[in-house]
Amino acid sequence: MDIQKIKDRIQKLLAMANDSSSPNEAAIAASRVQKLMAKYNLEMVDLIAEDVLDEDNLIKTDRKARYKRTPAYIQWIEVAIAKAFNCEASSKWETRDGVEYDISIFYGYKTDVDVVTSLCEYICDQLEKMAKRVEIPAFYRDRRLSRRYMADWRKGAAREICNRIEMFYGESEQEVEEPVTSTGQSLVNLKQDAIVKKFGQFRYGNTTTYRYTVDGMMDGGAAAQSISISKTIEDEAYALPDLS
Repeated sequence: MDIQKIKDRIQKLLAMANDSSSPNEAAIAASRVQKLMAKYNLEMVDLIAEDVLDEDNLIKTDRKARYKRTPAYIQWIEVAIAKAFNCEASSKWETRDGVEYDISIFYGYKTDVDVVTSLCEYICDQLEKMAKRVEIPAFYRDRRLSRRYMADWRKGAAREICNRIEMFYGESEQEVEEPVTSTGQSLVNLKQDAIVKKFGQFRYGNTTTYRYTVDGMMDGGAAAQSISISKTIEDEAYALPDLS
């Protein structure tokens, strides 16, 4: 029995199982993976670990250009989501179609990065849709403070989103045992070490202190509670298919 050939076969099937363009074929592939793993007594966490240790599976992906300078509240959300999925985030300046943009970049295991990218797009889109429907209180309109109120509304919403992501994963980590490979290393630490080895260390600055309008912050935070953070995360095809 050539166990490496069997593992290679499983990895190809896993790629098919993660392909959402053909749900029927994905389901068949996932079923075959389950049978092969049971037959040869293979552990899913070790298969993922092998995948992570292959440098070709560690990628960096740019978010589509949205801002000439990425707002602080967007950066907060990007870092919070990246950390939740064992990824890293940074940015770079790049000229596209003659315009210079501040481009956000995510680094990590390919399937983690895919989830981070799509989740950031979803949350940021929802946040902006909500912001466009906000009725600015007359107190701020009359004093020509509408822009300041909305800036603080977005910051308040972003802080609420980040807090909820961190709370969700804090609770999850208490309830679910952290995956550990057969060598005794946690999958989270293995991913972190692999990212550092390929891309180097990542450092994040401290959050700047702002003078907030209390109403804007509170209103934004309250509104952000309607964005279904945990449901969105749970619904993602995260990392590998559910083979239970």
